[in-house]
Amino acid sequence: MTTSDPTLATEIAEVAAAKGYAAVDASVSGGDRGACKATLSIFADGDAAVVTRLTPLFKLMGNALYMG
Repeated sequence: MTTSDPTLATEIAEVAAAKGYAAVDASVSGGDRGACKATLSIFADGDAAVVTRLTPLFKLMGNALYMG
């Protein structure tokens, strides 16, 4: 999970797909304090089924929002 250029997310997704894996771009907001308090805002993008599977993990860190 990071905030980075969208082209990096595309590159990671392509490499993952070529190897039979899925990748999700999950930008976050909330900083160190949000991470420590598990109150991050997580903006997840990627395959909906994969994001749904990961949502319980995201919820351990804060509020997960599916962005499409």
